[in-house]
Amino acid sequence: MKEISLVLSGGGIKGLAHVGLLAALQDHGIRVTSISGTSAGALVGALYGSGMTIDMILEFFKSYSIFQPFNFSLKKPGIFSTDRYKNILKATLKETFEELSISLYVCASDLMSGDPRYFDKGELVLPVLASCAVPLLFTPVQIGDRMYTDGGVSDNFPIDPLMINAEGSIWGSYVVKPFATEDSTAYNGYLKLTIRNNNMVMYHGNKQKFVATEHVFLPNMMKIPTFNIKSVDQAFNIGYAYAKSTLEKMGY
Repeated sequence: MKEISLVLSGGGIKGLAHVGLLAALQDHGIRVTSISGTSAGALVGALYGSGMTIDMILEFFKSYSIFQPFNFSLKKPGIFSTDRYKNILKATLKETFEELSISLYVCASDLMSGDPRYFDKGELVLPVLASCAVPLLFTPVQIGDRMYTDGGVSDNFPIDPLMINAEGSIWGSYVVKPFATEDSTAYNGYLKLTIRNNNMVMYHGNKQKFVATEHVFLPNMMKIPTFNIKSVDQAFNIGYAYAKSTLEKMGY
């Protein structure tokens, strides 16, 4: 059985394509031994490492999506509070990294130093919550005496921990590539334009890391809204179909 380590990008609901990839890897007998993830990728990795099946992960996103804003924040930097999500994650995830079935590295951005930090030991929930705290929308998360926000701000393809610690092949999954489009509806509003611009900045700041992997999956998720939980199944199906087709072309 082939064993690999995976780098999983952020991307909100688009990150369900990562779950499709995991399902395809299972179908082809490829075992994931470690994951390094940012934002949605970190959450998917934490759920998977906590022993949840593919169906259970999909149901989690439909029921409790951390990327579905609610719970307004008062007197805090961010429109929505991350406090409610903490209880949801505590009821779902293992308590510590050490209890997971895989090695997991969670990237969050340190607001004080401006650098990424890769968590892999101790309490699990707060680093995952911090990694998913989309700037402006969600309040930062305090861990110790530091304040953290979305890992994608500083590193949306967190391959560094795997370059140091992983044995064998490193594959990646990047779900926010800004594919070329002639459709102006892809950016015809404040939120869509902001997301499009952000994805362009992140992609061109991270694509040079792809050469350090054996393969990177790049599904076209342009039609999947970043924060709409009604698109969970569609995002999963796109990721699964793309991964199956790609794996077959790779000879698996």
